[in-house]
Amino acid sequence: MKNIIAVAMLSGLSFISYAEPAKTKDIDQLMQLMNVDSTLDSIYAQTRQMMVGMNKQLGIKPSEQALFDDHLNDVMNVMQKKMNWGTMKDPMSKIYLDNYTEKEIKDMITFYESETGRSMVKKMPKVMTQRGVQFN
Repeated sequence: MKNIIAVAMLSGLSFISYAEPAKTKDIDQLMQLMNVDSTLDSIYAQTRQMMVGMNKQLGIKPSEQALFDDHLNDVMNVMQKKMNWGTMKDPMSKIYLDNYTEKEIKDMITFYESETGRSMVKKMPKVMTQRGVQFN
C-alpha cells in the first residue's frame, strides 16, 4: 500500500514539474506578445516628461535648473538600471505563474495574437499618454 501511495505521489510531482516549465514558456510568450519591454521604455519616457514639467510646480529657479536636471537624470538612470525588463522579468513572470492558470495564460496569448490584441498593444502607449480624464 505504501508503495502505491509513493508511486502516486511521485507521478503527481512529475506532472507538476512538467506543467510548470510549459506554463513558464507560455508566460514568456505572453510577455513578448504584450510588448512588456517596450512598454517599460514608454513608461520611463512619460515619467521623465512628467518630472521635467514639475520644475514649475516645485518652484525651481533658473539658477537651480541645471542642478534639477542633473538630479532628474540621476533618478531616471537609477530607475532604468534597477527596474528594467532584465531585472523585472523573473518577478513578473512569477506573479503570472502564481495567479493565472495555464488555461488563462493560453487564453491571453490567443487574445494578444488576435488582430484586436495586436491593435491594443500598438495603441496602448498613446492611450496612456492622453490626458482628459480627471481623477478627483
